[in-house]
Amino acid sequence: MPENKQTETAELSKTELERLIFFSPAVHYIARVSGDYGASYVSPGIKRQLGYEPAQFTQDPEFWANHIHADDRARIFADLDSLFDNDRHTHEYRFLHADGSYHWMHDELVVIADEDGNPLEIIGSWLDVTTRKEAEFALAERNQQLEDSKRKFEYLALYDQLTGLGNRNLFLEQLKHLISVAEGKSEEIGLLAMDLDGFKAVNDRLGHAAGDAVLREIGARLSQELGVNDQNYRIGGDEFAVVLELRGESLDRALAEAEKIGRCLTSPMEINGHDHSIGVSIGVAVFPHHGEDWTTVLRKADAAMYEAKKTGNVVAAASELGATSVLSKLFSET
Repeated sequence: MPENKQTETAELSKTELERLIFFSPAVHYIARVSGDYGASYVSPGIKRQLGYEPAQFTQDPEFWANHIHADDRARIFADLDSLFDNDRHTHEYRFLHADGSYHWMHDELVVIADEDGNPLEIIGSWLDVTTRKEAEFALAERNQQLEDSKRKFEYLALYDQLTGLGNRNLFLEQLKHLISVAEGKSEEIGLLAMDLDGFKAVNDRLGHAAGDAVLREIGARLSQELGVNDQNYRIGGDEFAVVLELRGESLDRALAEAEKIGRCLTSPMEINGHDHSIGVSIGVAVFPHHGEDWTTVLRKADAAMYEAKKTGNVVAAASELGATSVLSKLFSET
């Protein structure tokens, strides 16, 4: 090829390269492999992208490092330390725009080495990805809101908002599960069905806020009294339930727990600066003694609770035949 033709081709290639670099949406750079990785070359597109002149980077070796967001700087330099092991790297970080705002930059770089593998320089490209990152953050925030809403709805479906105890849905779900597990292990499950006595009078006389305070106090006292393997629930307006994992202790422990709970719940509580006493009726049933399935045990405990209420006693236990026997006279509603 004639020399003048070669020169013309080289000039054309140089012009095309300059046009490619100038109009490229990315900023291209060459940086040193040591110190603060200062730039020896930055393409003119930096003015369009971040508002700076290329000379600001090349004349100040620390310009690039000093304009990285403070929260990103340590991570970026830690990433660069591993660059020489991998030859290539991609990372994203915030960089201070000339207008004072931070823009997210996508940075792809490669290490150029000599024949012996010694690093000579870093060649890379920058691209402003602020719009994408903002969309990603907005999507992540939306997903988090949806997840929070889902957890809230799941909580509301299974827990009582006033007391924080499990509600009827969770009670029935866990009662079925625990009895199913106990059946396979030949273990026993105790069920205490409870109804407050005198609660309506407090609610009517002192107002709903006072009634809510009573229910919260009852829930707190139940939680304090129970063992780590026992569960308590608010299953209705003034109705509560406790499920006991008896582990071979049978009816004796269920009755002892019922009497202890009775004493705890009927001790005076302060409402609006005055002491008030709330009664409770507790029905006790034990799987499998009082029923071989959860519905029978629940029905027996409920019947025993109404027997306690009818006779003015705190605790009554279901019999194996379905009747109830009154066990103790801890508190009678006046």
